[in-house]
Amino acid sequence: MQSDNPTPTITVRLSGNDYTLIFDMEAMKIAKKETGKNPLSEEFWDELVDPEVLTAFFYGLTRANHPDLTYEKIGKIIHLGNLEHAITKISEAYVEATNTGESDNQETGNVEENQSQKKGV
Repeated sequence: MQSDNPTPTITVRLSGNDYTLIFDMEAMKIAKKETGKNPLSEEFWDELVDPEVLTAFFYGLTRANHPDLTYEKIGKIIHLGNLEHAITKISEAYVEATNTGESDNQETGNVEENQSQKKGV
């Protein structure tokens, strides 16, 4: 039976403030709706440096704990000086979300590999 543990969070400090990132299905749905790309695909992660992709994903990751954030505010919080740090923390949120120990079949965080295993490839 799956546990009722909440989705793990990561805190990132950007532009002098702390933001809590939650990598859950709502964050992924927002990112997909706003970008048209699946946030579990390699293509999405390759394009994370795209300002529109990064802003949409950061919005999705922070919306639960920071409902006052808008796309415009995020555009001012993340800048060239902290871009790499922001992306690193988003990646850490992904790792935390995929390593909860709640999987019945002990899948790893590699989505494409897991999908191949399920298909028997």
